This record gives sequence, C-alpha cells and structure tokens, in this order.
Amino acid sequence: EELALATRRRTPILNRRVVFSALAGIFATSIGMGYSAFRILQSEKDFMSIQRAQVKSTGQQTMTSIQQQLETSVSSTKALSALIQLDYGSILMDPITPQVHDLIDKVSAFASLQNPTAEESQAAVWAKGNASEVMIRD
Repeated sequence: EELALATRRRTPILNRRVVFSALAGIFATSIGMGYSAFRILQSEKDFMSIQRAQVKSTGQQTMTSIQQQLETSVSSTKALSALIQLDYGSILMDPITPQVHDLIDKVSAFASLQNPTAEESQAAVWAKGNASEVMIRD
C-alpha cells in the first residue's frame, strides 16, 4: 500500500478557461503598463517643452529690458553731451569735481568711438534738418 501511494502521481489538469483567463489578464496588464509608460513619457516631453518656452520667454523679456536700458543710457549720454556743447562746458564744468571731469572725458571718448566723424554728422544734419544740432551750432 505504501508503494501504491508513492508510485501514483497526480498531474494537474489545466483547464482551458483558467489558462485563457490568465492569459487575458496578463495581456490586459501589459496593455495597461504600456499605456502608462507612454503617458509618462508624453508628460515628460510636454513638461520639457513648457520649460523651454518659459526659458525662451524669460530670455526675451530680459533682452527687451536690457535693450531699453541701453537705449536710455545712450540717450542720456547724448543729451549730456549736447548740454555740455551748448555752452562749451564753461558754466556746467566749473562746479563739477575732477572725478566727474574724468568721467565726462571718458564718456566723450566713448561717444566719439560710436559716432560718425564731424563731417559725416554735419552732412547728415543738413540733410535731415536736425533741430537739436542747429540749436547747438547757433
């Protein structure tokens, strides 16, 4: 009897319904995981494009601000130069300290690097009829 129990093997019989259900579950889980991975990758891609757009927008705003500051600075320098040229610097320069004299000399040198020659400037003024240059000249 002991021998009969040992030799008798029990082989599990696979039910087709159970196998089909298991395969369908694995397939459904695989589809769900694939879709989730796709959505995560798409979300990362969207996040990166939003970040790029924000960096571009911030860069453009900063560039515009710097450009406005430079235009204001150049205009202020030209206005100071015109004011000094009006009275040839005699009244305006007297009360100013030597450090400011040095600064004005450097600004004038910088402006001369950016501006055209006197002959070119005068030709352009006569062609355009620039009122500020006419006032300075008179």
